Amino acid sequence: MKFSLLAVLSLWILSGCGASEPASLADATPPLGYNPLYIVNTMAYPKDLKNKAAVQMSRVEASGPSKVKLYVHLVDSNGNYLSGAPKTKNLWCKVSDVCNGKTSDVKDFKIKEVTENMNVPYAIALVMDHSGSMGEPRAHAVQDAAEKFIALLKHEDALTLIKYDSKIVVEAPLTGDQAQLQQQLKKTGLTGFGGSTAIADGIGAGIDIVSDAKAYDHHAIIVFTDGHDNSSKIQKDSLIRLARRTNTIVCAVDFGENIDKDYMNAIADGTGGTHHQVYRTSEFDLVFADIYRRLKNYYVLEYTPREYGEHSVSLKLCLPHETALATRTFNNAPKIGDIALLDVTFELNRADILAESAPSIENAEYLLKAYPTMKIELRGHTDNTNSGNDPDYNKKLSQRRADAVKAELVKRGIPAVRMTSVGFGDSVPIADNITEEGRARNRRTEFVTVSK
Repeated sequence: MKFSLLAVLSLWILSGCGASEPASLADATPPLGYNPLYIVNTMAYPKDLKNKAAVQMSRVEASGPSKVKLYVHLVDSNGNYLSGAPKTKNLWCKVSDVCNGKTSDVKDFKIKEVTENMNVPYAIALVMDHSGSMGEPRAHAVQDAAEKFIALLKHEDALTLIKYDSKIVVEAPLTGDQAQLQQQLKKTGLTGFGGSTAIADGIGAGIDIVSDAKAYDHHAIIVFTDGHDNSSKIQKDSLIRLARRTNTIVCAVDFGENIDKDYMNAIADGTGGTHHQVYRTSEFDLVFADIYRRLKNYYVLEYTPREYGEHSVSLKLCLPHETALATRTFNNAPKIGDIALLDVTFELNRADILAESAPSIENAEYLLKAYPTMKIELRGHTDNTNSGNDPDYNKKLSQRRADAVKAELVKRGIPAVRMTSVGFGDSVPIADNITEEGRARNRRTEFVTVSK
């Protein structure tokens, strides 16, 4: 049987192998027991908590050999984020960490809370899938949700609107002007879109915009998709490195069943963001608002793990009438090029390591023993105070201090060939040298992962 060229091209496009993708149904079928708890409001932690409550570890920051930060939300059964909970161990009653087959009860942890009332400024990109598989009803639903999201924007924050299929369109530049954002949001369904899917390119465009916004303390991407990335130019690993380098977290939302959950999960986990999977168009505005409220309101539980690798951390809260449990996994294996601060202190103008530095030295020891082929560069830094007549005094002092850390690690069984030591003196400050606080930050020891 013979086909005309026109017929073959028509079949090719209709089959989804051309520039467009076939539309899916507006809603997908949720799995049995699907019942997400979205944050819809904030309220003060009551003295007598009567509603059932859940503790949720929404995201984890664990990059390299440093403190781990767990971002925790306490949410009651009505979707209220409970602010102002006591930061005592009577409430935060148990933290356990399992790594390399060892279970540790974490005793030395700190808790603080950040709330929207602190007016911490965020630059946010809302990155919305407009590929052909979205279909008109779903595209309109996302646009309606974006409109509601704009109305939530707080005065200290700024938002950019990005739509993507195989191309990337910045529909509204970064601004805190809600009226301007509403005006520039086009609620026209898939008009001008409907092609294949470039998720990573859309995220990358968002990172470029928000990371250039120097007036904002935090950068975040909220990205939505209903499918697989099939046309991005940027690779996932490169995207994660870009996000980490610019301190941008990516909060990912997958819709339905035809998704690559591992792909979006990896991007969220690799950047310290959250991952949601939703199934109904009626959830779009709920999930966008939930992510925003979690960015602005959270408890941070911080501790230093003694092991490096794949961790499972469990948090137990002893509430007035019940207990609440949450578990998350993370991997704190350092990546090549990571710079980690070693909390090592010295005698004034000397290279003698003080006793309080022992936990930090032990941390580096555990890391190097956990990764026996890893090589590191130890770096010493000083402030710009020069206590000698030698113009190279600070460089020599920082070299002696880096050498002292190396010598201590050799004493603990780490081969010297796996470590180099370099003194930078006062040439690489990370703070001003005008205030004592700034000078204290500049007097530091770091190490960089050179190879694994």
